[in-house]
Amino acid sequence: VGAVQLRLRGLPVERTAPLAVAVRNRVRACGSLFLINDDVELARRIDADGVHVGQDDMDPERARALLGPHRLVGTSTHDAGELARAHATSVDYVGLGPCFASTSKALVLEPGGAGRLAEARIESASLPVFPIGGIDAHNVSQLAHAGARRAAVGAGILAAPDPAEAARAIHRVLSS
Repeated sequence: VGAVQLRLRGLPVERTAPLAVAVRNRVRACGSLFLINDDVELARRIDADGVHVGQDDMDPERARALLGPHRLVGTSTHDAGELARAHATSVDYVGLGPCFASTSKALVLEPGGAGRLAEARIESASLPVFPIGGIDAHNVSQLAHAGARRAAVGAGILAAPDPAEAARAIHRVLSS
């Protein structure tokens, strides 16, 4: 796993920073990047490697201004138009989805499967594109066939009977 994004929605504010620091330290000890979901101020305060902001969160350019040029800023996209708009910003990567039904987040859009990647033409994107939404070791090959070489995975690893093996299986498919 090259990066870990921490989502802290619903957690009391007094617990977010200590928990984020503890997770950051574990993630960095493994040699991975540590990102905070949505909370740019927390990312800056605890020296995270970056932040991911959704379409309804802080504007990516504002996040970049607050975090500076040396931290990563990513954003969520759902179609080719949003992907094109992201290319016109200073974001470092984009998430594209949802691809499949998700158990970790209520979906506003219907899952688009591998077709969503094909429609967005991720193979020609100049930014790294991370398919997201319901991805696991059983369906990741569909995304790989559509051009994906990376993916954002939550429950597909965390809820697997053997999370380490699930991560390895996903990595094998995307690396081949």
